[in-house]
Amino acid sequence: LTDCFKLLLQELGVSISILSLKNNCLSAIDIPLGFSNLRKLDLSTNLLTSIGSEKLWGTMPRLQVLCGR
Repeated sequence: LTDCFKLLLQELGVSISILSLKNNCLSAIDIPLGFSNLRKLDLSTNLLTSIGSEKLWGTMPRLQVLCGR
């Protein structure tokens, strides 16, 4: 993710409940953004080889739906 987009997500992270990052050619998700209210994350149709560390997923305690493929 670009630095500008990372900053935007960090600022909005606590208020986002649904986030779609599908079709973005992402190869890794490795930045803990603090999405404390995120309930659904769509990572489908990317090039993911890494889905992040325990630290990343720990910042999303309310995550209920994770889409990927």
